[in-house]
Amino acid sequence: MLTSGAFGRALRRLRELPVASNARMQYEPTEGGLARVEIFLDERQALPGGRWDVVVHGARALLLDQLQINVAGLLGAGETATVAWRWAAGRPSLAVDLALPSPYGLPGVVSLSGVWERQTYAAVPASGAAVLRGARRRVGLQLADWSASWLRWQTGAALDRLSVDDDRDEGPVDTRDHLAVDGSSMRASACACGAPVPVARCGSTSRTACSAAEPRSRPTGAGRGPGECAAYVLFGTPAPPSAVRS
Repeated sequence: MLTSGAFGRALRRLRELPVASNARMQYEPTEGGLARVEIFLDERQALPGGRWDVVVHGARALLLDQLQINVAGLLGAGETATVAWRWAAGRPSLAVDLALPSPYGLPGVVSLSGVWERQTYAAVPASGAAVLRGARRRVGLQLADWSASWLRWQTGAALDRLSVDDDRDEGPVDTRDHLAVDGSSMRASACACGAPVPVARCGSTSRTACSAAEPRSRPTGAGRGPGECAAYVLFGTPAPPSAVRS
């Protein structure tokens, strides 16, 4: 039986397809109490093209030292892929994202991501170094789907590896403030969308686990409390590493 709830869920899942740029559905009754459902789907361009794309990519390259390329449907699996490369001095990065309909009978859409980046910061005078260099590597996996026409859920896990060194060629800096960390995080969220007004109420929960080798040296009285892990900010205001709570 085609109910309004089943029709609404099917439409939301159709619009969730990574390769879809526009999607709609319509139905009409047929004989015998049945209904015929028609699906209209416009796919994204396989490769960037057109004047506007050239302008956007050119402006990003000139102003941000960054190039981002989006491709869609090259594998014929309804997928999209994004590659972003930044060559700015002192802050190079490479990021790859892939989203596709879940394989092997899994529901919804699965997303895979990988990031490598390196940033340079001015060190505090007391450290004896001129600069600190931070490197980050991250891989992530995410799964999302609509359980009903008004409920979307999303869950995922990621592994981060953060490391810090300086210009003294003494290897990784592993004091309390400059720890090299391996960490993993998991996040789950769900959104309920009201109708007819598209208002979403969302809730989420996350958990982060971090591990680090014991430092070679640590200032007197410096300890690490329960649930603390060492990390540093790779986006936003440049700053030396600092201990943060998970």
